[in-house]
Amino acid sequence: MGARSGPDLEEALPRFLLRCEHDVARRAYRAAVTRFWRWADRLEPGVLERYADHLRARGFSESMVRWQLVVLGEFLEYARERGLVAADEAGPFPGGGSR
Repeated sequence: MGARSGPDLEEALPRFLLRCEHDVARRAYRAAVTRFWRWADRLEPGVLERYADHLRARGFSESMVRWQLVVLGEFLEYARERGLVAADEAGPFPGGGSR
């Protein structure tokens, strides 16, 4: 993860991934979150919508874009519940709180 994620979020990712029952899911979730952090400068309102546009421009299918946003939403909600992300940092999280 990039510096903008901060050490607390970096440490939260492995704990978040423990929620995945299968290695394949863990790798896919890790890749989705890591891809986002490589792209994002910081969390701010609208960042997930801009990221979705970025993925579409790179040729990701609409279903893959939605899946990426759900994964990010779940991770960011996990971080929010632990006080690592402020409630208004990135706006509403797709898929957040679904587990």
